[in-house]
Amino acid sequence: MNKWIISSIVFVGLVFAVATAARLTKIEEQVEANGVEQVDVQLRLAVGKFELNNLTGSKGVIAEFEGDYDESKYEYSHTFEHQGRRGTFVFESELVNQRGPTKLEGDENRWEFSFTPEADCRFDIEVGAANAEFDFGDLTVSDMQLDIGAAEVIIDFSTPNRTVLRDLKIDAGACDLEMRNLGNSRFEFLTFDGGMGSFTLDFTGDFDFEAEASIDVGLGSIDIIIPEDIGVRIEAEEHWFNSIDFPKKSFSKVRGDDDVWESDNFKTAKGRLTLVLDVGMGSADISFR
Repeated sequence: MNKWIISSIVFVGLVFAVATAARLTKIEEQVEANGVEQVDVQLRLAVGKFELNNLTGSKGVIAEFEGDYDESKYEYSHTFEHQGRRGTFVFESELVNQRGPTKLEGDENRWEFSFTPEADCRFDIEVGAANAEFDFGDLTVSDMQLDIGAAEVIIDFSTPNRTVLRDLKIDAGACDLEMRNLGNSRFEFLTFDGGMGSFTLDFTGDFDFEAEASIDVGLGSIDIIIPEDIGVRIEAEEHWFNSIDFPKKSFSKVRGDDDVWESDNFKTAKGRLTLVLDVGMGSADISFR
């Protein structure tokens, strides 16, 4: 193939790439509301790439979001309503035209959200076939519900939550989910329902409180990471069809119950976690660090 033909192919490729990029519509918006102290946040994120983090330095701003998306394939909508000190923020992004190839890695539908730490946020998030990375560090989160479909998702509390997270509920399908620094979330009750995916629950962080985690895994596999200095009680039934692995030499069976173990420091540690495991035909691997 001669140089002229090669140059022509490269030129056509560049023109196509530029034309494709030019189709993306850019959005930047702020949600302002003075005096709002509590926000119900509902995010419905179907296909694309999504990020969430802390909003700093914007007084009176509840949320910011920005995105790049292909209007021929996607649409979005958002609303914010408030009355007195309480508000509701709703954002939806969905696929409206499925003709032709769709880039599930998010190149045609990218969004980033930031929320103020000054208001108590209660999150209700649904993620479809997407890549998502959400960092709730230094936010004020009192309630959270996550519904995750065929996605690759990282949930992080990189720094401590500013309040107690009363309920943390996760419904995970055939996805790859990693939850980091859950000790920083300051949760009271965690409920996890996992399907056929691969999951990691990392409870490290400032775990100086008492909490309970109820974990149900069907055919999937879950890695559970626990800080080595906290007290742990594990309630789990082992049978022929599942695999539950943890360092039993560091635990003692509770008298009268073969399915309950407690670490030697469970009654004396400042931070304590009760872990209730229901593993069907899947596996759970518990480690300490």
